[in-house]
Amino acid sequence: QLTQTNFDLLNWPTFTGGGQRFNLDVTYGAKRRDASLNIVEPWFLGQRLSLGGDLFYRDLYYLSDVYDQQNYGFSLNLRKPVGQHSYVDLAYTIQNVKIHNVDAKASDEIKAEEGSFLQSKIDATYAHDTRDDLYGVTRHGHKIEIGAMVSGDFLGGDVGVWGFHAEGQQY
Repeated sequence: QLTQTNFDLLNWPTFTGGGQRFNLDVTYGAKRRDASLNIVEPWFLGQRLSLGGDLFYRDLYYLSDVYDQQNYGFSLNLRKPVGQHSYVDLAYTIQNVKIHNVDAKASDEIKAEEGSFLQSKIDATYAHDTRDDLYGVTRHGHKIEIGAMVSGDFLGGDVGVWGFHAEGQQY
């Protein structure tokens, strides 16, 4: 993993001094192979508006003993603070999902999913976060997230899914 928290894409050759966040992550093993490249501009358009992009590739051999899954694509993320402890997050992701190496003994439902699918999705999240330390040892506060996700052919993909999520942590 290579991380630079004071990155500047346009400052050749040092690429430092702009306050952007850069992360390159590669994992290679028997059950998982991942690569991702992430860049975040925390002050987009000179405002407290964070814009990020992520290119990714994932081989997820650990999900099942009867099939393998491969995902690759990119996402764009926009985050806006709302008050002192809250933010809203909007993300768009487009990814190719490939189900392959399906075992002959797999259920008919899993066999029917074999192949490649394009997923185009939008995620929206609201978070309230009062934790005292985000990067070290958190001792006090809470983080609460609620959100929704939708994907489908109306966004240009062929995976139609929707869902809601809620998560909470208390310290």
